[in-house]
Amino acid sequence: MRPFALLTYSIIALIIVGLAITLMVQYLPKEDIFREVRNSIDISQTPSNFGKTFYTGKLNMTKGLQITKTSLNQNNISLAVECNDPVICCSNGEECTKPVEWNYKIITFKQDRTVQVYTRCYPYFDEIVCRAYFGKMPAQATIKDIEYVDTGGKINSIVNVTNSGSTPLILGKNTLRVLKKVGEEWKDTENTYPSKEIDLLSPNQKHSFVWETNLLTGGEYKLEFKFEGENSGYDINGFDLVVGSNQVCERVPNVREIQDLNLTHSRILHFCTGCNYDYECLAKWMETNDGNIYEPYNKNSTYYIVQMAIDEICDCTKDKDPEDLDVFKDFSYETAASPWAIPTGSYYSGSKCNNWTNVTGTIE
Repeated sequence: MRPFALLTYSIIALIIVGLAITLMVQYLPKEDIFREVRNSIDISQTPSNFGKTFYTGKLNMTKGLQITKTSLNQNNISLAVECNDPVICCSNGEECTKPVEWNYKIITFKQDRTVQVYTRCYPYFDEIVCRAYFGKMPAQATIKDIEYVDTGGKINSIVNVTNSGSTPLILGKNTLRVLKKVGEEWKDTENTYPSKEIDLLSPNQKHSFVWETNLLTGGEYKLEFKFEGENSGYDINGFDLVVGSNQVCERVPNVREIQDLNLTHSRILHFCTGCNYDYECLAKWMETNDGNIYEPYNKNSTYYIVQMAIDEICDCTKDKDPEDLDVFKDFSYETAASPWAIPTGSYYSGSKCNNWTNVTGTIE
């Protein structure tokens, strides 16, 4: 073979090898990036990881690289991508001079750059919702610890939370679910407790929520607290406890006291003996399932409200100026916020019909 021809072939071979190396540099790292993010999303889909942020790692992004949510979605989940570092990221859907442009469908890198990547997933009805974050660790709702004191079934709890992410946590919410063990299974008591909220938690800022819970009957309970925020994941933590049953707290049968509450309703008191707390007596009378709506009164009594019979309602409006009755004529007990929402004008002091009981302490 002629030397010139040999030299030509050698140059061509070098060109081919160079092209191959260039293609490997350009394309293999991209495949590595996609594989790393996909693996991270798979880990985040594990039920034990729901609501928690998973660190994928620092990945080398090359100029012109585009990552779409479709390219990362292997399991037909609801997926979005987000760039959350304002130093390198344009605003959502906008073009700018910063290194990264993005919307929730696609992210484009305009410069070679090393970027931290995180993923997080959570269940939403029958589907799994995931997001891949490029830039900073997103806000992360975290329960640090729970302190509680059990005073005979009255549970005072302090839930200490924080934002363990690197971006602000907004619209934080703490909720409580109480479960009771029935046989070998935990059953939701379906008691409802108003959620407790905080508008904003900065990164690493701490906050405490205070709860008071009355467990009316003995048994084994689980108090489960959830802390979450908007685009901030969630954390669930709680504790188990056993509430003892007071064996000496008993109902006192065949004894009751009737108190006039206002012109049309009476308060019926029932009594207990040996109880340490008002909710113990309440629980004993609730066990009767007699159709009455009992409320706590004190540790050895409970009550419910009844409407007087027609022949029990006296005509205390006689000889009253009509203007004096305006406060009562439009009052409806059924729409009152509570038994204590009776208008003060309905207590006619000096009435000869009944000796009205001053239950609110506001009428002299």
